[in-house]
Amino acid sequence: MKRLGTLLLAVCGALAIIGSTPAGAAYDFLVADYGSNSVLRYDPAGNFVGVFASVYRPTTVYADALGNVYVGSYYTNGTSQFLRFDINGNLTKTYASNTGWIGGAIVDSAGVVYASDNQQNKVYYFKPDDTSGVLPLGSQTLTTPMGMALDSQDRLYVASNGHILRWDADRLNVVSIVQNPRLNGVAIVKVGSTEAIRASRSDGATAGYYLGWDIDGNWTGPYITTGGVPQWLNSMLIPDLSDPERFLLVGSTGIVHYDISGSSPVKTTFIPIGSGGLVAPYGITQLVPEPGSLAVLGTGVLAIAGMLRRRKA
Repeated sequence: MKRLGTLLLAVCGALAIIGSTPAGAAYDFLVADYGSNSVLRYDPAGNFVGVFASVYRPTTVYADALGNVYVGSYYTNGTSQFLRFDINGNLTKTYASNTGWIGGAIVDSAGVVYASDNQQNKVYYFKPDDTSGVLPLGSQTLTTPMGMALDSQDRLYVASNGHILRWDADRLNVVSIVQNPRLNGVAIVKVGSTEAIRASRSDGATAGYYLGWDIDGNWTGPYITTGGVPQWLNSMLIPDLSDPERFLLVGSTGIVHYDISGSSPVKTTFIPIGSGGLVAPYGITQLVPEPGSLAVLGTGVLAIAGMLRRRKA
């Protein structure tokens, strides 16, 4: 876990130098904790900072590059909410108050906000001009949509039970790009000079997997057994989007870090249940710039990380 903390702290330091994000806020984590009715904040090393916002039964959390934080809040069918907060935890907007269970949220390059409704089997969109609606499905079906991701072409990916759907950048055409049951998290990562799909899958309280495809949906691996993690919904986060061999998953034991770069996966509890009052985490996000900003810093960060590894050796 020291490697993760060191890498994140190195990036945080670089960002502070160039002034691209507020000092002290750059790489903190936010966790939607359904059990404590809170969105909890942790520093880059996983230490509890404080309650970011009190939210009744938060189901997912996502932070965009501008410091806005989006949270799903589950009451009962017909009274759930999809909310937006500023970087200080102040409520700034209520997008919807009649949703089902929001399993994922994301914001595209045009500032359009998307939320997946796990119960009503819809993906909502909310434009900056306050128009809103539901993304078309065409001939596709959507069952329990959960995590969401965007690629460099601004195409939208949604993980669901049975497949990963991908909408073109205009959001008019949608295809099933990956077929696999019980998917609950998706991310787009860099593998060499190309992008690839990574997904998390939950088969219940004792079985979970981390899976990989190329950007066209062709199976490439890896195939990593993660045990009872991930257990919950929008549960996958790649701390360094250029390194898909290190990632975080949300489960019943807390937030778990995986390093699959070696001959066998190394699993470490990053934020355990009980830390900061954590009871039942359902989603995680990071207060970071958008992935494109990370790419600019990539060379310097990798050099720092390499230097630290050599020093340790």
